[in-house]
Amino acid sequence: PRLFAKHCFGCHRYDGHDGRGRLVYESGADGKQVRGVPTAVDLGDFGSPSWMRAVVMDYSNHFADLKNAAWFKNPGDAEVLNPDESEMADWSGDAEALNSPENADNVKALVAFLVAQAAHKDNGQEVVADQKQVERGRVLAVEGDWAGAINGTSCADCHSSIGSSFKAVGDDDADGYPNLSGYGSAAWLKSFLANPGAAQHYGEKNQMPSYADRMTAEELELLVRWLTGDYAPTAVERYDNRLEAASVESGEVAEKE
Repeated sequence: PRLFAKHCFGCHRYDGHDGRGRLVYESGADGKQVRGVPTAVDLGDFGSPSWMRAVVMDYSNHFADLKNAAWFKNPGDAEVLNPDESEMADWSGDAEALNSPENADNVKALVAFLVAQAAHKDNGQEVVADQKQVERGRVLAVEGDWAGAINGTSCADCHSSIGSSFKAVGDDDADGYPNLSGYGSAAWLKSFLANPGAAQHYGEKNQMPSYADRMTAEELELLVRWLTGDYAPTAVERYDNRLEAASVESGEVAEKE
């Protein structure tokens, strides 16, 4: 949590706070303290079933905090990440097909597969998955055996590496889309944090700094293990979820807690 509070909360939040339970404030135009607005997605449930389901079913809203960033509001000639305008946003936005009764079990299976790929632990304990459901999800990701209007589409149509544990892809071999092999796993996260601007990650659209030179190898390891739940079982409870308290709109004066 301390490493997150030191390196990450400037853009991200963790359950609405800075990683250590504190809401984030900034100085308004008149010098008064106002609630700080995140400019990247909240990582409190990163890699969880709810996270993966939001990526699949509600991509644009899930990553909407990106639109608060100065680089998004004033991109100039740069091509930037836009959660509303991408092939993934279009696919996820096909609510009628994704929410159809025929695809209800398919969505559950795809989410189960993505969660299994990430392989996060629960308070240091392995999470038992339904392997039949996970395999069905892998088929959907790689082959696209959906019902209705999205039949014939698959994650692998764009993310050719999906379907296996994380495997680094060199710049010359990247397919122009994020590498989703082992998406959300410790190995994927280490690679992403070390070089988010690599062609296999955000490429030229990247706005996130590299942490390869900002953190020691030990610090990076500790942060990744915390984010993926890979630590010794503990009775210490998580900080309270502050998402509701942190939802005050930008510019609104808030009494500092």
